[in-house]
Amino acid sequence: MQVKHPSIEPYERLLKSMEERLCQVEQEDNDGDQYRKAVLIVASDIRELRKLTANGFANEDEEIAFFREVWPQFYAWLFYYIKLYRFTLDGYHMSPQGVDQLIKREAASISDFYSSHEYIWPYLMTESPSIKKLFTRSHSQACIFDPLSLVLDHQFATIASHIAAWGLAYKKYYDFLLRQNPEVGQRTSKTKGWKFEWRESRSAAVERIKAEALNESVYVDGVPATTAQLVAQFEETYGVDLRDFNKLLYAADARKKDATPYLTKLINAFKGRKVMLRK
Repeated sequence: MQVKHPSIEPYERLLKSMEERLCQVEQEDNDGDQYRKAVLIVASDIRELRKLTANGFANEDEEIAFFREVWPQFYAWLFYYIKLYRFTLDGYHMSPQGVDQLIKREAASISDFYSSHEYIWPYLMTESPSIKKLFTRSHSQACIFDPLSLVLDHQFATIASHIAAWGLAYKKYYDFLLRQNPEVGQRTSKTKGWKFEWRESRSAAVERIKAEALNESVYVDGVPATTAQLVAQFEETYGVDLRDFNKLLYAADARKKDATPYLTKLINAFKGRKVMLRK
């Protein structure tokens, strides 16, 4: 998370301690049992996290900071290790071909998640003030048509935190799947060996990517590509670092004159071609 509220320091110390212990457990090689141990470690520290919040929050800003910056970090590890443990159990008696199919199914479920949360996931990872209220418990309790509103602990969870945690967990899990089978992230390409260069600005790349995502111009495995998928594809193709994609997007939203100078430039270039053809 990018925002840092002073009140989260005690939670960050607990998180750091937990991650150090998880790193130690990960070094063990005992057919997946290290993942079971990791789940127990995270579950124990989540109980400690509950104790730290037992007295509530001083104000709404503290509440938002906790559910936006802290809660997802802890639960992402819980969801991640549960996925790893189940993957190990499911794949234990499978043939290599069966494991490959399992990996592909899991990768597809990750894609489905990001597609389903296309319009909220990128904002959950940023400082956007427009979604602050989503991280309040009162907002989650008011979302009565979302099943999670009645399932999550009203005092210790929000719907937005839950989505953010799964987003973080799936990112870790996808990296794990790639380590098991790198072909999950690869496609046979006629352009293999070609070096593509992006000679426009990174802001121009943001315009193009976001426009493609909103217009659903590109599909991945039969469903519209998410912004995150398009960013990953762009970074791989052009070697451009777009980790600050959302900051560049918000900067574009603040433009006073032409909100999309690069897209306008493309339109003018295409129109110019038609003019040249008439000559």
